[in-house]
Amino acid sequence: MSGAAAPAARGPGAGVLGPQLRRLRLGRGLTLDALAEAVGLDKGYLSRLERGQKAPSVASLLRLSAALAVPVAELLGKACRPMRCG
Repeated sequence: MSGAAAPAARGPGAGVLGPQLRRLRLGRGLTLDALAEAVGLDKGYLSRLERGQKAPSVASLLRLSAALAVPVAELLGKACRPMRCG
């Protein structure tokens, strides 16, 4: 029963962000170390995001979006309503 509640506890975008982030990062030839340094986030945090083990914070989404030069909606892999995303 507790296993069924785990995905909901991760928050929106946690399961979708990982593959998108990995695809964008590798497409730009960035290592996890280089991306972590560029956005000022912990390498372990980024690794957990890629594996879908951590729900992204708004601040981390904005940093990743700016560093990779892609909109937040593309990072999350879905349409983003203007009132809900920055």
